[in-house]
Amino acid sequence: MQWWGAQGSDPYAPAASAFDPAGFAVLTAATGGGAAVLARLNVPNAFMLGPLITAGAITASGFAWSSVATPILNAGQLLIGIALGSHFAPEFFRAAPRYLAAVALLTVLYLAASAIFGAWLAQASGLATATAILATTPGGIGEMAITAKVLRLGAPIVTVFHGLRLALVVLVIGVLFRAVTWIQRRSRA
Repeated sequence: MQWWGAQGSDPYAPAASAFDPAGFAVLTAATGGGAAVLARLNVPNAFMLGPLITAGAITASGFAWSSVATPILNAGQLLIGIALGSHFAPEFFRAAPRYLAAVALLTVLYLAASAIFGAWLAQASGLATATAILATTPGGIGEMAITAKVLRLGAPIVTVFHGLRLALVVLVIGVLFRAVTWIQRRSRA
């Protein structure tokens, strides 16, 4: 997006701009409660979806108890990077060049498809083209939200798109897998 020169004009104003320790404790307890409820209901990935849904509902209801302190956000991004990086040793990259080439090609194809879909979505909905493309681009919720915020490209819209995509994938993939398995068993019988 930066190479493309995308720069929006969407003013981003977070619901809560100041860190408040007491408000953050309430927010943490509420989102932890959301995770516990979904875990009790055996919802897949409950400890990600529960806080995400709870925080979204709280914010949409107009409550702004606290923002997340910048050092916490930075530490979270660092820990995500470390967790991802620790799974890939240099030997992996030397041992699987064809696999990595296929992944690179598929990534480029996914990016092109999402850019085409995002451009179509922008035309159909009236969203800014760069915002719609970023909203439909594969990536993590946090990374895409930060990118949208920095480039002023409708951070709330991008965050909602990626949050819904993640929730749908997590909630639908297990059901889809069981349905395909059931169909395969029936066809063999």
